[in-house]
Amino acid sequence: SPSDRFNLANFLFIAGKHEESAAEFHKALELSPDFRWNARLPFIAVLVTLQRFDEAQAETLKLPEGAPRDHGLALLYHAPGHEAESDAALARLATLPVEPGSVILAEIYAFRGMKEKAMAALIAARDAARNVQGPPEQVLIQLAYMQDDMLRSQHFKVLHDDPRWAELTADPE
Repeated sequence: SPSDRFNLANFLFIAGKHEESAAEFHKALELSPDFRWNARLPFIAVLVTLQRFDEAQAETLKLPEGAPRDHGLALLYHAPGHEAESDAALARLATLPVEPGSVILAEIYAFRGMKEKAMAALIAARDAARNVQGPPEQVLIQLAYMQDDMLRSQHFKVLHDDPRWAELTADPE
């Protein structure tokens, strides 16, 4: 199933098996070309890691306009020679309201080595998730999804030695 393939691809990426991860993402998209758009973001990250920029661009252009596509463009265009495009996509992302539990802005900052901005964006997203109106279990679910995204992203490895990382990835209260 596409879901199983995407999950396997994510686990392979986390394990550092980038070629195998890209192959599984590709198989998942063959099975279901219109699978959830947010499943393409880790595929784009794998392709950028492998420096397969043409493929990453093709996948990025399939994302909906706005934050999803800007996230992909900010990753993709950070490659040498495309800083202006990456900066523009990052600037657009940075002007959007903080989405509860969203890690996309923080991920771009971390990818660029901007640790303090990445950590500030994660803390803002966590705080926004904690302030979501609704039943307490909904807040916990939102925080759990955020933590899952944080732990799966290879770009956040640069933050793992920061004491705030442990706080952000601890069991939600």
